[in-house]
Amino acid sequence: MLHEVLVVLSGQRSSLMTREGHKGLEPYVHKSEQALLRRVCVLGEMNRKVQQAIEEVNEHLTRYTTTTHACMKCIEERVTRAFGLDLVELEKRVLRRDPAVVAGDNMVSLSMVVGEVSIKWERLFKYVVGLVEFLRSGKRTTSELHERLAKDNITGYADVKDLTQELMVAVERSWVYQLNNWLGYGKISKLNKEDFFIKVSSRGEFSVNQELVPTRIMNKKAVDDAFLIGKSVHLMTNGGKKLQQHQLHVSMEYPVEPSFLERAICSMKDVIYGTIIKESLPIERLRLFFQILRSFPLLESVDFMDGFEDDELGRSEDALAHSLACYLEDSTDIDKNERYAFARSIFSLTKASGGDEFSDFVLNIHTQLNVELDWPYNILLNPVEANTYSFLFHYLFALSKTRRQLIYAWKHTKQLDHDTHGDLMHTLFRAKLFLDEIWSYTQNSIISHNFELKIMSHLDASKNLIIDDLLKRQTDFLESTCQGLFVDNSEFRKVCRHLLVNSTVLAETIISRRPHLLAKKETTISDTVQTMRALHNLMENSDQIYSDKLNTLLLQLEAIVT
Repeated sequence: MLHEVLVVLSGQRSSLMTREGHKGLEPYVHKSEQALLRRVCVLGEMNRKVQQAIEEVNEHLTRYTTTTHACMKCIEERVTRAFGLDLVELEKRVLRRDPAVVAGDNMVSLSMVVGEVSIKWERLFKYVVGLVEFLRSGKRTTSELHERLAKDNITGYADVKDLTQELMVAVERSWVYQLNNWLGYGKISKLNKEDFFIKVSSRGEFSVNQELVPTRIMNKKAVDDAFLIGKSVHLMTNGGKKLQQHQLHVSMEYPVEPSFLERAICSMKDVIYGTIIKESLPIERLRLFFQILRSFPLLESVDFMDGFEDDELGRSEDALAHSLACYLEDSTDIDKNERYAFARSIFSLTKASGGDEFSDFVLNIHTQLNVELDWPYNILLNPVEANTYSFLFHYLFALSKTRRQLIYAWKHTKQLDHDTHGDLMHTLFRAKLFLDEIWSYTQNSIISHNFELKIMSHLDASKNLIIDDLLKRQTDFLESTCQGLFVDNSEFRKVCRHLLVNSTVLAETIISRRPHLLAKKETTISDTVQTMRALHNLMENSDQIYSDKLNTLLLQLEAIVT
């Protein structure tokens, strides 16, 4: 009889005892003990259901999520296996004739068995049966499972609470391991791609599915950081680089606290920043280039690249104000919205022109690293800075394009006819409009208003322009300033101001002296023609000077792909 009871409790089927009845045992079992036998049968049936559920999940690896498998494994170790060990221990005590379980005449009472086993495990098995049915009813996501366990954790029963806490740790540990693969390697396991909150489309586009985020342990900042870090690592390494220095799932403490997870992700961000990025990017070659770019006023946070030198990602809120104060003695306060408004106008102007200078310029790095154009600015910059940084490139290339358009116009002044005159003037006016926008921006943001007197005096002087003096003065200036343009950051503000003034003077002179007299063949060489020839030579000289200095930098960048 005892053997049959233990067999039933272990989850095996019995021909003698079922919860519906006890065939053949009624004459030998008192009515008071029949109720105890029913409890034994119910507990044994629950044990069998749980074991069957565990076997089913183990047999279908891809049907269920990784966290479901982790949950089932924990149930197997914490419940079914522990329950089986309790039964074995009870049988050992019976065989040893332990007086606590064996009465006189070697009798083992059914009430003792129920007291030792059933009462201890009934509530726990009842909860587990409901949980495994929940898991088997569909492909439960980590978010759903974690939410269910969090609610079950407050039932008020100590044994159920202890179990749910262990299950939550198992689920969190499995999920953090997935997160670690994404952060460290840029990979999403095929088994977890439907469950993980990062999604990759067939076109290689990344997105976040908020419904799959376990919100109890992961806040929005942690989600955003994880998305940007993993995406950057994936783009830079094609998901193939292994990060040995930091393992998120090893350093994590369980149960997971949202604040601790956020700090852990930030810590991993620092590690990735100092390893994968430094190994993948041509830091030394790019540092000189970024040294120039960060001096431009459109760059919102001018110290973002300093992290390459001191491994610090932190940027204080007053970084911009402090940097501009060091960079421009006469800088005036300006609302950030005005900066962005101007940047967007420049961006729109460049975009409307149909130019692709941005992609052309990044082509060297793009080809060598095999990444998209949104290669990890994100891991270096916050979204606002990254947005402004993008505007900066368009701003620079718009300047470059304007300069090329002017050079093209001057080179074709002698071939002007009635049909091309309008196109040329349209180009000139567009260039002038662009320079005016730049002047308007810098006048209102980085140059004091009394500086306008200087530009006006230059414009007045240009009306009585001596061409040779202009050519010599401008050429000498370009030669002297370009020598330090790419190396001396402290002098860069002076260069910018001088270039701004000179460019505006030239543009005003160009527009005020339209080349309409060129259409008259009999006209002698006029002051306008002399001015335009001088400007033509100046543009060629300045272009050569600029190119010579720029090539020194670009040769290093070009070496990346050669």
